[in-house]
Amino acid sequence: MSWPQIIIGWPAVVVALVLVGLGLARRQWLFTLVGCLIALPFLWYLFHFPRFHYWAPVLAFLNFVSVAAVGRGRRLLAVAALAPFLATVMWLAYVVLTQ
Repeated sequence: MSWPQIIIGWPAVVVALVLVGLGLARRQWLFTLVGCLIALPFLWYLFHFPRFHYWAPVLAFLNFVSVAAVGRGRRLLAVAALAPFLATVMWLAYVVLTQ
């Protein structure tokens, strides 16, 4: 597996989701921030597809909203902000696995 596949592909998405989940569980914004930064290359890649051209920047913004929410102790807002990213990742995983 080459480094672009690791940085942009599914390994990065899984690590990002784990770190964001860890940040939410421990209520530590730093884990959430690192997870959101790791997810940025994946979202940048999605930005280049017509279906996600407008949606990818919104997902990136919502990821950073979740970082601010965790930092202020508002876990429910953080989960709500991360839900579209999680739904998009789950939908893409379903599409890839059922091809």
